[in-house]
Amino acid sequence: PQSFVFNRNMYALMLLLGMLALYVIISYLPKWYNYVFLIFLFVNIFFTFSKAAFGIALITFVAHFIYRMIATFKKSKIRNIIFLVIVGIALVCGVLLIPFPFFMEVQLFNEARRFILEYYVELGIGSYDGRIEIWNSVISLSKGIHLWFGRGLINFGNTLYFHTGEINPRHVSNYFSHNGFLEILGQWGLTGLIPYSLLVLAIFGLDIFVAIKNYKIGIPALIIFGAFLGYTMVETSTLFDLTIEGI
Repeated sequence: PQSFVFNRNMYALMLLLGMLALYVIISYLPKWYNYVFLIFLFVNIFFTFSKAAFGIALITFVAHFIYRMIATFKKSKIRNIIFLVIVGIALVCGVLLIPFPFFMEVQLFNEARRFILEYYVELGIGSYDGRIEIWNSVISLSKGIHLWFGRGLINFGNTLYFHTGEINPRHVSNYFSHNGFLEILGQWGLTGLIPYSLLVLAIFGLDIFVAIKNYKIGIPALIIFGAFLGYTMVETSTLFDLTIEGI
């Protein structure tokens, strides 16, 4: 995947966008081939080893499945019971795949568990530690007048780049905060962050209102908006970002 777009995380995001679009399509066109395509995208996200995209894909997949089971239970009770049993078995197997210390000696799924430990857990420690360092840098840079008005679109990225390079023991620099809310804070300060946060809350409230009026539109909208919020907490994506990175 990395050879396709030069960044496996970006490729995973493209696949995740396809999953989010399918949640809406399935609400209006619940054909079997849409579910097959949905599962196909989910499996491909797993093999990108993008932790943020896979975590959000997994959570939204479960949320959408529960929503569809509830929405169609009266019409297809037997089918839904079969699906619930299959998913229940899959969840049990999924728990056994988690590389907990007390699971590591269990022979069942032993190799798969070690695979997940190596490519998801052990590789992920440094990346999340690095994000915390970046977030602390943004907060350190947001003092005085910069807390209220930020440093500007380009100046913030340049300042963060030099600051993270100086404090990082590995001298790794970052232009981006890897958090949409902190990115707004660094660029615009509280002057931009407060209206932005109010806008996010307004959209969330609107989704809830629409879900009450029409669940076919509102529930997928809530799932998609929840996916955006989850992604923006670990990546530099905002509602005003028109690039592929911004959803």
